[in-house]
Amino acid sequence: MKKRWLCGIVCGWLISGSAWAGYDEDFTSGFGMGMGVVVSAYAADLGFHWARLPLDVSPDHATQSNVIEGLYRITDQVVSNLQAAGVVPYGIVNPRTNVNGQYMSAAQYAGVVSNLVERYDGDGLNDMPGLTYPIRVWELVNEYSSTIPGNPGNSLPRTNFISMVIQGSLAIHSACPQAWFAYDPFDTSDTQALLQQMAYTNIDVISFHTYAPLDK
Repeated sequence: MKKRWLCGIVCGWLISGSAWAGYDEDFTSGFGMGMGVVVSAYAADLGFHWARLPLDVSPDHATQSNVIEGLYRITDQVVSNLQAAGVVPYGIVNPRTNVNGQYMSAAQYAGVVSNLVERYDGDGLNDMPGLTYPIRVWELVNEYSSTIPGNPGNSLPRTNFISMVIQGSLAIHSACPQAWFAYDPFDTSDTQALLQQMAYTNIDVISFHTYAPLDK
């Protein structure tokens, strides 16, 4: 099973020459932290070159242009601040309910994922203005568990989770063939159920948590 760990694996498109000065070196540094104001403020002093960038999306992001445009504006500013500090964003797309308690469909989720990947992939097509540090690693449905209550998003039925991950991972690779899909094996039973329906080869990166069963 050939998988990439986020810290320090180099693939051909990274070392073949990049249009972004410093990006390749920062990408392969493999050292970062969770999202927060300290990332941009202290990245140079502490040597951070990665930061998690969680994006919560609801059905409104799939059906209302002003809502998705609002997410773009906020995310553009965060990405701009990160790239100015030499920090590579690690994208995470989490499905959330709208005010009526409804999740988007898997097809809607994949559509939103595709648009996000396209905006931040750095290929020059429909990109964020001024993008120099593209997002090339995307995680879907962070820390999902159908058996552990409490986490946001855990009310999502397992069947929906599986469909979203399958369709979302295909959307990532379709929108940007150089992008990596990162899977978070947070819950053993959910992961086993997912891999009964999705080939493990769809997964490019294992996003591990030291407190999750499959990470030990």
